[in-house]
Amino acid sequence: MPRVKNRPDSSHVPVVASLPAPQLPQGYEQVTDLTAVKGITPPDAACVALIQAEGAAVRWRDDGVAPTPTVGMRLPAGSELHYDGNMNAVRFIQEGSGAKLNISYYG
Repeated sequence: MPRVKNRPDSSHVPVVASLPAPQLPQGYEQVTDLTAVKGITPPDAACVALIQAEGAAVRWRDDGVAPTPTVGMRLPAGSELHYDGNMNAVRFIQEGSGAKLNISYYG
């Protein structure tokens, strides 16, 4: 939705507007072994990743420190993370056995 800034005279004329660019599918990846810390492999044109945890919760970090099964941002099984940060820095590890990630890339 465009952002609208009111003019000083209170009329509702858009002064600043921005619309998100359409995102085109760039690929898919499934990460199945999360017993150790793993990164993802985005295609070159990807700038957004939709990441879904399946089977068990996972932990993630993107600050240069590896997550552990008890430390990091929690992504419960069945939930999705819309990630648009540094995809080369994000790392994942499972909390419990059987976790996997389903990842769709967009750009």
